[in-house]
Amino acid sequence: DPHDWAARFGLGIVELRYGDRAAGEVELRSIADDEAAPRTWRDHGAEVVADAHLASADPQGWALAQESYADLASRIAGCERTGVLSAQLVGDDALELYRTFISIVLLCRGLRE
Repeated sequence: DPHDWAARFGLGIVELRYGDRAAGEVELRSIADDEAAPRTWRDHGAEVVADAHLASADPQGWALAQESYADLASRIAGCERTGVLSAQLVGDDALELYRTFISIVLLCRGLRE
């Protein structure tokens, strides 16, 4: 079923980790790029692909991961992208700013400037 996001995601994960890495990345990237997919599945697909790039031995993969994490962080409400790996939090509600900050930190975990 092309709309069973969990099944498609699971297939992509299995391929990525235990089978054909390229096929898994294609499946997860297709979910991430599918405008009909729910935002949570799209973001999770993009995050897993970025995680795989970060875990690779390829420095170019690390750069792709860094770009993907920054892109994911920029989708958070109240966050504006200001550079390759920087973000500026805007807003008046201190609690929402804190929640946004925590989300960005979790999305960008392990990255260094």
